[in-house]
Amino acid sequence: MLERQFSTTGQAVGWAKFARGKLGGKGVLLDTNILSLILESNKLDGWLRKTASHSQIATCRLNLLEHISSSVIIMDTEHDEIIAGLKAKGVHTIDGPCQSADSTSLACRVLREEFEHQAVEGHVVGWRGKMKQSRVDLAFACEGHTKGFAFVTADANFQAHFAHGLQNEGITTYVVPAGWLRASMVGSPAPYIASK
Repeated sequence: MLERQFSTTGQAVGWAKFARGKLGGKGVLLDTNILSLILESNKLDGWLRKTASHSQIATCRLNLLEHISSSVIIMDTEHDEIIAGLKAKGVHTIDGPCQSADSTSLACRVLREEFEHQAVEGHVVGWRGKMKQSRVDLAFACEGHTKGFAFVTADANFQAHFAHGLQNEGITTYVVPAGWLRASMVGSPAPYIASK
């Protein structure tokens, strides 16, 4: 049984609406670890299907590159075929993170706020380890925000590193285990415990 863990920032809806796919706003921008659920199945399942019936689901071209470069992908898959397959499932594709000056500026503000917050808290601040790995997710979240999308990821480290700045800037993010999005989401969630 999947643990029902759920964590948010910004103007996120509560658990009950999230479980029904009713997120409000324009829709959701999916991280690569969520996009794989769509690309590796014939149709949208569970939560993704519910969400698609209420709002727009989007990804970006960098997510496609990350997915294509994974070891799971069949090497003869063409970029245009993937885009067409996503479109057939109702998933829109935006160009990518840091596409606009607004999203890049927003990401820089989040970073500054997060560094200041961590310095006040007495943490050692710097680009290393898991924080460095999460910076692309920060760019995704900020690009999605400037286009009206919430960001959905399964990467708990992303939120562990940037939650303070994301919250202060009002950037809506949801962190849930990827496999959980195929589940029926019956019952209430447990707090999401992220490693730092």
